[in-house]
Amino acid sequence: MNNWLIRDVNVVHDGRIFPADVLVQNGRIEQVNEQGIGKAIGAQELDAKGRTLVPGVIDDQVHFREPGLTHKEDIAHASAAAAAGGVTSFMEMPNTVPQTVTKENWLYKCGWSPFEGQQFRSRIVNTWVNGNMVFADGEVDRSVRGERLVFDR
Repeated sequence: MNNWLIRDVNVVHDGRIFPADVLVQNGRIEQVNEQGIGKAIGAQELDAKGRTLVPGVIDDQVHFREPGLTHKEDIAHASAAAAAGGVTSFMEMPNTVPQTVTKENWLYKCGWSPFEGQQFRSRIVNTWVNGNMVFADGEVDRSVRGERLVFDR
C-alpha cells in the first residue's frame, strides 16, 4: 500500500521538531498537520507516538577512498559526516586502491563497519521507499518490488 497516515509523530523540518500527523499518498508526503488529520480514505494508519520522522538524502556520488587512499578520506569520518548532515544512503565510486569492482574487494569493504561494537539508544523502526514500508520492527518486507544484491560467500 502506498498510502499512509502517520499519527502523532515528531517531525523534524525547517529547523524545528514538532508533533504532527503526516499523510503519504502514492509515495509522496501530501500533508503535514500539527492539528491532526482526520480520516484518510485508503490510507493505512500508523501510530507513531514517541517516534521521530526525519528527512533523508541519498548521495549518489561519494568518494570514501577506502581502501588504499585514506590520506584523502575514509569511511568512518565521511559516513559519520554524511549521517550528521541527513544522508541516509550513499553510492560510492570505486576509485580506490585496489578498485572495488570485484566480488572479493566488495565483500572486504562490506565487512567493515565504523560502528562495530558501539551501542545506540535509538533504533530504526520503520523505513519507507517510494511509499512502501520496506522495513518494520526489525524485519525486511521481501514482498516489495525490487532486487537485492546478494553474493554467495
